[in-house]
Amino acid sequence: MIGLPNKLFFLSALVLLPLGCSSEGPGSSKGQGGSSGGEAEGGVTGGGGSSGASGAAEGGSSAVGGVGGGSAVGGAGNGSAVGGAIGAGGLVESGGGNGSGGTSGAGGSGGEPPSSGGASTGVADASTAAPARPSPGCSANDSVASATINLTVGGTARTYDLHVPSAGGAGPRPLVVNLHGYFGSSAQQEGLTSMNALADSESFFVAYPQGLGSPADWNAGACCSAASEGDRDDVGFLNAVIDDVAAKSCVDLARVYSIGFSNGGMMTYRLACQDSQRFAAAASVSGSAVVPLDDTCTPTHPMPLMHIHGNADPLVPYAGGSGGLPLSGRPTPVFPAAADEVAAFRTKNGCPSASTASFDQGNAHCDHWGPCRDASEVVFCTIDQGGHAWPGGTGLLSETSPFDATTQIWSFLKGHSLP
Repeated sequence: MIGLPNKLFFLSALVLLPLGCSSEGPGSSKGQGGSSGGEAEGGVTGGGGSSGASGAAEGGSSAVGGVGGGSAVGGAGNGSAVGGAIGAGGLVESGGGNGSGGTSGAGGSGGEPPSSGGASTGVADASTAAPARPSPGCSANDSVASATINLTVGGTARTYDLHVPSAGGAGPRPLVVNLHGYFGSSAQQEGLTSMNALADSESFFVAYPQGLGSPADWNAGACCSAASEGDRDDVGFLNAVIDDVAAKSCVDLARVYSIGFSNGGMMTYRLACQDSQRFAAAASVSGSAVVPLDDTCTPTHPMPLMHIHGNADPLVPYAGGSGGLPLSGRPTPVFPAAADEVAAFRTKNGCPSASTASFDQGNAHCDHWGPCRDASEVVFCTIDQGGHAWPGGTGLLSETSPFDATTQIWSFLKGHSLP
């Protein structure tokens, strides 16, 4: 981590860079039709309370475009890489990095074994899951490789990155749809979550769809750009991604899951409400519901939900409110409190009123409600002093924590199947 004096010097030096200079980051473009890393989700200045200065960078792997107005030194949260974004796409410092003590969930990988109170956050037993639903690709003889895939959906060219697990595995395998944040990219999300290695060891597919627009985002509801003001059908695109993977690979259509970071987490909430017939469970990190969670949110089955959020997030506030997302002159939506979103799904799922602690280690604590109706469950994980970040991730927008979001999410998801 660059110290404050060096960080200020580094900011000053960047001001002198000519426009057009760039430095590649962890989310560089990959494969045919892939999207380059994107820009920093920054330009946010001012005090971030306990999280430090409130500048943040959501996704974006390159500092193309020089330095815009307003610097954001420091970072949000405990060892966070959230801060350090400045101006119009100028990336300053990633900081943070992957924590060495990430706990592993059941069958997960990475980090030290959890101590008492640090066990896997999920309790669903995969052995009780519904029978597999083999996809059309199970009868195909072609061997599919990891690649960037081009699709045309509704007359619009779209892409997604597909990771095919190296472990063979007989029969249909699960699929995780992993969504990047505002200003992010499929490649950036792939690097941030480091899910491919876990997919290899646990034998599941991962699709990393690419959003549209400049900056790239998802039409998740009331956030985050022009897409939220129009009718761009990102639900339809994500269904097309599932269908495409299922046609080419042997997928268990009873075990398709949606996860996302920030605006990708918001899109995950939309899918949970409006497209639940395709998804067996969902997980949101530093996201929020920007579709109503009232009676218009009608999952076709009790939706197992995991919500992970830092309580010092300056962009999508843990306690709710407008936050600090730079939305190109558009008003920032008023986000619900994370606890209220979790409570809405507890009610929809018919969960017990009392919770138990399923993870309690370092700065991370998870409350678990379950079993709920039809063996569903709800888990709410709070990262104390955590910022707008993926706990235990890699590179920009990760932060060091004993809680490894990737392994804990998979431990939660894998016990659930569509009824």
